[in-house]
Amino acid sequence: MTTGETIVSARCELIVVPRAVLEASKASTGGGVDWPGIGPVPEELIATMPFGHWLTKLDADPSVAPWLVRGIVVPDPRVPSGQRVVGHAGGHGRPDDDGRVEAGYTLAVAARGQGLATEAVTTWFGWAHRHGGRIARLSVGEENEPSLAIAARLGLRKVDRMWDEDDQIWETVFEAPLPLGPTARSARFASVDSLDQTCGMTDAAARDAQTHMWSIGDYPTMARHLLPISQTVVKTLDIQTGEDVLDVAVGDGNAAILAAKAGGKVTGVDLTPAQIDRARQRCKAEKVKVDLQVGDAQHLDLPDESFDVVLSVMGIIFAPDHAAATRELARVCRPGGRVAITSWTASGWAITWRSKVAHLVPPAANVPSPDEWGDPIVAADRLGAAGLAAKVEQRNFAWRFPSTDVALETFITAAGPFVAFMESLEPLGKADEGRALLLEAINESNVANDGSCTLPAAYLLMTATR
Repeated sequence: MTTGETIVSARCELIVVPRAVLEASKASTGGGVDWPGIGPVPEELIATMPFGHWLTKLDADPSVAPWLVRGIVVPDPRVPSGQRVVGHAGGHGRPDDDGRVEAGYTLAVAARGQGLATEAVTTWFGWAHRHGGRIARLSVGEENEPSLAIAARLGLRKVDRMWDEDDQIWETVFEAPLPLGPTARSARFASVDSLDQTCGMTDAAARDAQTHMWSIGDYPTMARHLLPISQTVVKTLDIQTGEDVLDVAVGDGNAAILAAKAGGKVTGVDLTPAQIDRARQRCKAEKVKVDLQVGDAQHLDLPDESFDVVLSVMGIIFAPDHAAATRELARVCRPGGRVAITSWTASGWAITWRSKVAHLVPPAANVPSPDEWGDPIVAADRLGAAGLAAKVEQRNFAWRFPSTDVALETFITAAGPFVAFMESLEPLGKADEGRALLLEAINESNVANDGSCTLPAAYLLMTATR
């Protein structure tokens, strides 16, 4: 006898939906509904849920409920229940005689592209294995690219092709033995970054905040520290003479200048006019030609398929609409062209300072954050949704300073996100506490033993061919 316990993963819970709740939802006359003890459900999900199918199965065997339908629930302090339903996940029933269990799921549009589907399905298969499942199975429409990517991510292999009479589509059937391998782990959630001051804003407000954040401080100082990452990206892309290269979120020109010196015909785009001005000065000093223009990564004013190489070094991860930004990278890249982006992982020094200061400015719930790009599964899923099958590698990097005191002063005076963070603490009377906690985090993370300061900060390098 299996239980109806809640299945808990890193970011969500899978909660069994009682029969009475399914019946009430089926009888609803439009709009969203509230599942008692579970949370509010948006109208778009209610309109697509197969309540009749579920209720028929429950009529035949009420004890199948834990296997059948569970709400995918995430925390949300903005609603009375403190949580809300963003989708549903479950199976087609108990394991068959061979131990085969088939999963299904649906996510609300606003919850897509964040790795939640991968996390929910992986977690459900883990639960199914603990209760007797031996073979994981997914049936995926042949044009459903996000779900095909999930099947690949979980290590499932194609075993059959069948016609779905209900949906009138061909589906590919994937299977793999349970438990799933290590590549199918539940997506690790990098918690929302307290230093990201754009979470929860409207697009216009977020653009203004981003422009401000990258205009303040002393970005050239930070760019000098970050140069090795740009060097790795440009070397990996192997830019050839005459290739058209686009650097999105060009900053003050690190990668663009290296690409130009490698022989590329380079265009650099940045949301912040101040960054474009800095890049122009650097390009002039370095005696390289780069076409620099102010622009939004989410809406590039550039022709389709116009670049052989498209890159973004710690850039588009800050775009509030990650789906739009990744689609734009793919759109402007020529068939056969190369794409590369980088993001910080949630490891080392990053984990320490985030945990130290998280309580000072509580982040908005369930909104995209740059931190989410630090999860390899999430990153690959997002690029996959844009049609880019990415190779994701972790690379090592470290911030290096003469001392921990110099490290602190550099971050809070030169790094735009840290400067903006400290600005946000001033009216709250928490600036001194924030400064002290950041220094504490630096001291705890420092791996140097000679009086200097070395802060490990691994990053992901994502590369793809269009």
